[in-house]
Amino acid sequence: MDDTWFAGVAEYHELFMGAAWQRLMTHIEPAVAEAVGTSAGPIVEFGAGSGIGTTHLHERFPHADLIACEPDAIMRTVLFGRPGAGARMRERVTVVPLPVAGEHAAELRAQLPAPGSVPVILVAHVLGILDAEARALLWQLIAETLSPAGIALITAGSPHTDDPEDADAQAAADPPKVFTEDITVGAHTITGEYRRENGHMQVTYTQRDAAGGLLRQVSTPPREIAAPLTIEDYRREAAACGLQSQVVSGYILKLSRQPR
Repeated sequence: MDDTWFAGVAEYHELFMGAAWQRLMTHIEPAVAEAVGTSAGPIVEFGAGSGIGTTHLHERFPHADLIACEPDAIMRTVLFGRPGAGARMRERVTVVPLPVAGEHAAELRAQLPAPGSVPVILVAHVLGILDAEARALLWQLIAETLSPAGIALITAGSPHTDDPEDADAQAAADPPKVFTEDITVGAHTITGEYRRENGHMQVTYTQRDAAGGLLRQVSTPPREIAAPLTIEDYRREAAACGLQSQVVSGYILKLSRQPR
């Protein structure tokens, strides 16, 4: 297994994602249920990461098809290694291995559903790591693919804070936080350690064989966590692409297409 299997991990995985998704589902579940119930189209998830959110969505909406966009190879491997990723989930989830990036825009559009056919788009815990060009493409894709009554739900807090609902989270002290998880993929076990400390994020992955022997251990360099734009900045960007927005629970943007 070469170095590319581990490349880019820090860009696409956030600390304490399980708890973050549980909080998020509490806020968005009714809106997602309503939108899915009025359309046969799939749920599209940009930045699916290691599949924590994908698994939550499948468990709550088992009859809905999902398209999970995730460019990182290890994250895609872990996604289907999760305990909840059974055969039925594999039948319902299509994983698109492409980033939201200008050089992949044409490929991404070709892999997404037809324009105007998607009832729900989710972008959770990743917006703060997209640059201006990537965000512009994201808003365009949302405006193109949402159905007339569809919604996009986007978390607009820092992608690396423990609790995005905490208004003081970004201004609070940043004590060391470490989260680990073990995922079994075939006969191997992958342990991920996600460390946030002094404004930086570092990810270490350790792969072991069935007997516990060390096969590979790779750590990303500590990556500075940049302060995200404000939620009003994001609303202005989305509006420029024909999307109207409202703020839900202080940190979630609910987007829809503006009436023509």
